[in-house]
Amino acid sequence: MRVRYTPEEKAILLRATDGKPSGRISLPRKSSRRNSYTPTIIVVTMALCVAGCAVNSGVIPTGQNTFMVSRQAASGFSNIGELKPDALNEANQFCTNQQKSLVVINIKEARPTSGPGDFPKAEVQFICWDAKTIDAIIAECNEKRIKKEIKGFKASVECSSPRVIAAWRERKFPYMDLIDVYEAARLVGAEKVDKGKLTEAEYNLQLAELRSRFTAESQRREIAVANTQAMQAQAQAANTQARAAMLQGLSAFQTANRPQRPVNCTTTGTYASRSTNCYLQNRAQL
Repeated sequence: MRVRYTPEEKAILLRATDGKPSGRISLPRKSSRRNSYTPTIIVVTMALCVAGCAVNSGVIPTGQNTFMVSRQAASGFSNIGELKPDALNEANQFCTNQQKSLVVINIKEARPTSGPGDFPKAEVQFICWDAKTIDAIIAECNEKRIKKEIKGFKASVECSSPRVIAAWRERKFPYMDLIDVYEAARLVGAEKVDKGKLTEAEYNLQLAELRSRFTAESQRREIAVANTQAMQAQAQAANTQARAAMLQGLSAFQTANRPQRPVNCTTTGTYASRSTNCYLQNRAQL
């Protein structure tokens, strides 16, 4: 078979044989498969891009004044602990740009499983809330009372209370029964001030104590919710392990009904920064 060479290869051949075509030199035979390495390079490049590019969802609206932002790591070896702070920072900056405060509704963290491309991920659900809204509403109605536009402390509370309750609902506060108690107490105390049964100073002092108790009860409920979720996750893990134990040693059934690895979940933090972590238990631990 006659081998064809390009002009450049012919020049090399002539130089290597002192310009005598009869000389011999070994040149690589030309392959009939041109650029056979190209697909390999493309595949490797794509794999490196997938492995080296983290996924950032950006802030996504999910409802009325409700948003979500997520971070997914570039690989299964990335530190999951870095994802949540990054997502929280972006959410906080988003609210700050609107001159509002960040209120976290929920945080989800997912650890990688054995599936391809299933990398650590953190998701933050939040709202942007004007922290000055409630104080501004109450101050506005108090100003009307001082200017005699409305008469008495009771009228001032009646002026502000409906909008205060609406503001708490917009904040998606989970314990609205506490808000109802607080606003009802404000109204009763204001009426006593109008009737001279209570001084304004006494009213404000007891109102401050009520706010302190309100905060303490909110925190107590948040801890109870977190503990309940942790207990539910533990119960679910125990049930999964019990189902898997039923098939241990029964090889006739394990192939057709291979038990899935149990998922262990733990929930930590208060309502404002609660997070749930889930991961698959190793089969060796079953």
